[in-house]
Amino acid sequence: LKRSSAACFSSSIFKLGTLVRDGVGMLADPKTGYELIRRGALGGDADAMIAISESALQPGPHTPTFEEAIRFADMAEECNDPRAAPLRERLAALQPAADAAAPAETGIARPL
Repeated sequence: LKRSSAACFSSSIFKLGTLVRDGVGMLADPKTGYELIRRGALGGDADAMIAISESALQPGPHTPTFEEAIRFADMAEECNDPRAAPLRERLAALQPAADAAAPAETGIARPL
């Protein structure tokens, strides 16, 4: 019963996150929306895991890195979600290109 109610709670957090992110019935707040979707994913909601993973395909200021997206796709695969394996493969194939396009860390301190 506890596991079932926790899964339902995670699903509700995910759904709320999508509404907040997209601005359905309110002003859109992508940052808070993605935070809620992540909470739903971490709580065990496979749809939230897939949503977070898919959002890396259209990078933005609040979307996950490819590494994080692959981790969530792995979690969804552990939940036996059939969408997870193909998504993970697509993310893994795109990751090297994303890494190459990312700015290199130089170790030089930047002014604030």
